[in-house]
Amino acid sequence: MALIPAVSRLPSSRAARALLLPALLFAMAAAMPQCPIGTTVYPAPTGTVSSTLYTTMNLSGGGVVTLNPVVGPNCYYGMTCHFPAGYVGTYLNYVLPSGVSATLTNFNGTFAPAAGGTYAITGTASGLDSSGRPVTVDKVQAEMHIFCRSGRGGGCTKTYSGGSFTLTVGIASPAVTPTPAPTVAASPSPTPTPEPDS
Repeated sequence: MALIPAVSRLPSSRAARALLLPALLFAMAAAMPQCPIGTTVYPAPTGTVSSTLYTTMNLSGGGVVTLNPVVGPNCYYGMTCHFPAGYVGTYLNYVLPSGVSATLTNFNGTFAPAAGGTYAITGTASGLDSSGRPVTVDKVQAEMHIFCRSGRGGGCTKTYSGGSFTLTVGIASPAVTPTPAPTVAASPSPTPTPEPDS
């Protein structure tokens, strides 16, 4: 039985190489991480919430979103607490199932009571992803149950109960090649006129 080489040699003829080049470029492009252009809603059925509201959302089909909303020391349960864009330490980070990622430091929104006795972190953000494409987090929402007990050893426990991540991806702007400045030809130096002999 003939053995099949793991790496095939390219045909030596120029015409065959010309036919293979587009297919090779297409295969390379397909191998690069991509995420769909347009708006996609990613369910995040599981996750975790820390005591400081640092939240991990596990996307269906793979991928993860992490939220770090800094609401400050004057946020109390039962209130609507805001975290503005640019607040020190506030950010949103995501890695999609495709492997494309982004860290957005203008994450902003609220931590507030939600339906059914739950609480929710809700926010938006925008920026560029790892592919250089403009992205907008139209809405991220992470819901949680909070159980508090008083007395010695008391405190509050936050349990993630579900959420979603809505992302709009645009088309990357093509790189602009600067137009070279026109070359100005140097003016020739005047040729000295010989003086007549006296």
